[in-house]
Amino acid sequence: MSTERDGKDADLTPRFDLHMTACLKEADPVKCIAVGVSGGSDSMALVLLLTGWCRSRNIRLVALTVDHGLRGEAATEALQVAEWLGAHGVEHHILVWKGPHPSTGIQKEARAARYHLMLSKCQEIGAGVLALGHQLEDHLETLLMRLSKGSGLDGLPGMAPVSTRQGIRLVRPLLDFRRQALRDYLIAAGQDWIEDPSNESEHYTRTHLGKVLTQVAALPGADLDSMALAARRLQRANLAVEQAVDTAFADYVTKGRFGSLDLSAAFLGALPDEVAIRLLTRVFAAVRGRDARPRLTAVERLYERFRTAQGPVAGTLSGCRFHPRSRGWRVCREAGRSGLPVVPLTGRAHYLWDDRFLVRDHAPDDIAPDGLPLEIRRIGHEGRLFLKNQDMGGPEMEAPAMIIENLPAIWCGDRLVCAPLISGVSYLPSVGQGRFEMLFNQ
Repeated sequence: MSTERDGKDADLTPRFDLHMTACLKEADPVKCIAVGVSGGSDSMALVLLLTGWCRSRNIRLVALTVDHGLRGEAATEALQVAEWLGAHGVEHHILVWKGPHPSTGIQKEARAARYHLMLSKCQEIGAGVLALGHQLEDHLETLLMRLSKGSGLDGLPGMAPVSTRQGIRLVRPLLDFRRQALRDYLIAAGQDWIEDPSNESEHYTRTHLGKVLTQVAALPGADLDSMALAARRLQRANLAVEQAVDTAFADYVTKGRFGSLDLSAAFLGALPDEVAIRLLTRVFAAVRGRDARPRLTAVERLYERFRTAQGPVAGTLSGCRFHPRSRGWRVCREAGRSGLPVVPLTGRAHYLWDDRFLVRDHAPDDIAPDGLPLEIRRIGHEGRLFLKNQDMGGPEMEAPAMIIENLPAIWCGDRLVCAPLISGVSYLPSVGQGRFEMLFNQ
């Protein structure tokens, strides 16, 4: 990313167009983009810049504001955002976080709730992209925070301009823009914004990080541009390591049909420690879902245990089980692990279950046979016994119970309808054979 100074030029449109286009250069054609808008200067600038960008490309733009209910003014502020965006002709939805609201770790829980509400809305409206208003100071504050907490190289580059979460592409096209430049843009456009008093509260880590960033940028020979340069160089180094991990994954990991992976023990003596540790993290994410991330210290301990053992030994990492085999490990979900989702069928053709399995519905309009709703959930112990009693047999049912029980199936109440990964048979007459298809999506 370029870090040229913004100066007094309030017309950010040309630079924004370049950054937004770069964020989507490897994406499929986009028909709908959602944008998170809190009403602060960063998100207000983003939604105005996106308005012109989307209109020139005939892309639907949908703004999402989360009313977190943590301050009395939150609901009024959400309505103010709706009024502002209505004047600009931008479609807008207010999403309400109904809690429960925690007494500690409020910012962390509120952030998780915001993402959950916005990503769920993206899936509902068919928006494959969610744009977020993080800018240069946010980017550098994240770098400082992760450095202070002992982050590995993969965390130090700060915020990624493009990432994926719950199947939605998250883009941050403002990471090269200073906050003041965005405010100058809004002033020139005659657009007001909302000041959040929590940004100045001494109770929150971000407030302290902003002050530290100011102090570091004031050191001799330092400024925001030089710090952004360091972040770009870290990104470059991190990309090189990630490419090495891609190669290692192809060389030492074999994917199974049922959400498990086989990991060769040969990686232990063949890879540098950093690449090997990230390979373990990648294996974990493939089995547990991309959004699940174990602590780096836990992965390092597991790696050290594997490295110093005489041959493969068993290991568990945050609900992911490493079963020793003659030349490595079979890695799968831990038996009886909670947290596997229940996903109602809502008339869509595609679902991503547990961030790992793609579920296709070839008759999405027929979602309520016999007037009863269908849903996707794990086969579980009862489902496995049912399939076994149906005399399924074959190589599929010979897989370990913990693997079978953590696979997705279609259920109607307490009745298993079908388990396409195990059998093509439908056990509910009103659900046609072959209607559902499932695929391990790693």
